[in-house]
Amino acid sequence: MTDKKETKIFYGWLLLISAWLLTACSTGMFINSMTQFQKPVCEAMNITRGQFSLSTSFISLAVMALSPFVGSIFEKFKPKRVVTLGGILMLIGWLGFSFVPNIQLFYVMAILIGIGSSVAGAVVVNIILNNWFHAKKGFAMGFASTGSGFGSMVFNPLGSVLILHFGYQTAFRGLWICALLCILPILILFVYKPEEKGLLPYGDEKKASNEESTKADLAAVQTEGYTRTQALHTPAFWGVCFISFGLSAGAIGIFSQMASYLTDIGHSPALAATLVSLISLSMAVSKIFFGWLNDKLGTYRNFLIIAAIGIFGIFSLFTAKNVVCAYVSAVLFGISFSATNVMAPLITVYAMGSKDFANIFGLVSFAIYIGPIVASPFSATIYDLNGSYNLAFLCYGILYIAVFLVGLVILKKGFAEKMNS
Repeated sequence: MTDKKETKIFYGWLLLISAWLLTACSTGMFINSMTQFQKPVCEAMNITRGQFSLSTSFISLAVMALSPFVGSIFEKFKPKRVVTLGGILMLIGWLGFSFVPNIQLFYVMAILIGIGSSVAGAVVVNIILNNWFHAKKGFAMGFASTGSGFGSMVFNPLGSVLILHFGYQTAFRGLWICALLCILPILILFVYKPEEKGLLPYGDEKKASNEESTKADLAAVQTEGYTRTQALHTPAFWGVCFISFGLSAGAIGIFSQMASYLTDIGHSPALAATLVSLISLSMAVSKIFFGWLNDKLGTYRNFLIIAAIGIFGIFSLFTAKNVVCAYVSAVLFGISFSATNVMAPLITVYAMGSKDFANIFGLVSFAIYIGPIVASPFSATIYDLNGSYNLAFLCYGILYIAVFLVGLVILKKGFAEKMNS
């Protein structure tokens, strides 16, 4: 009987694959592929590109506004019903893009996607994986986050082809079918915590022999960590928020201007596009690698390594006028770009424990989303004032140094080490 149980595939792996598909859709399609629709929608609705770009801002703002409350929502309502509702809202919003006749209703659809993504998107993916994985947590979170890059690589060209041959409305509907296929697995397989299936999180050495001992083991695990109220009174929590904001702001503040920066310093548009693709590839590989490395070296050392590479990655951009240096800097910056998705949830668990991760990480996610909102216009404004991105990039380099130093102090001891000291 025991041998049969041991040969079964751990249910968390099925959830990980489902979470990967969900991320490919919620970020890779609903946010990253929106640029393909900019020109045709602007022409059809007679609007400016600035007006169109507000739609992705509304998605991000809705996610940011609701992220701090995800944990509380899951406590008051059944998580599976909440995630199902979120998935339905995202699907309604995306399909609605193909029917609405004006930009005002287009914004309404974007807000629906944002609301849905807040309870069935990247934040929730990390919460679920934290519940299901104790060992290989870094690999699981890193792998799941690569879904956004895969979605971008697949849905951007697919959307472009559909728009070219059938128009933007049919393209929205065609991609909606893909979205449905990506979202359905998580809705079918979703289980919030292992004990709901009589299981323990992956990596627990104890093998519970009956339902009562399983619940007892899980209850002991879940009592480790701060509550949200306790976390708010610790320097470590605010340090984690600053680190998450800094990593996010630096990455998006630079990447959003990367193509323009590369052409400004003399590279052809074709080479600039190649380098941007290399950044995306490096980011995807780094998410898996540093997730795996986290499991091997621990969160503190892993953070210091990836943050240090991030600093070098940003400053290496000043040498990118040389073609060889441009390729090297693209790889290094791609690594720094992966740091937010990989490290933010991991340092949250490391510093705060797992007891109230959903509520605490919801607040940390708020800091993550502030980064792009502040950084992108900051970079553009610096260019408008100086005719160069150098000052903006220098600011982000200094910000990453501050992130490294804060982490060096705040994350020196994790929650478990503090409790044992």
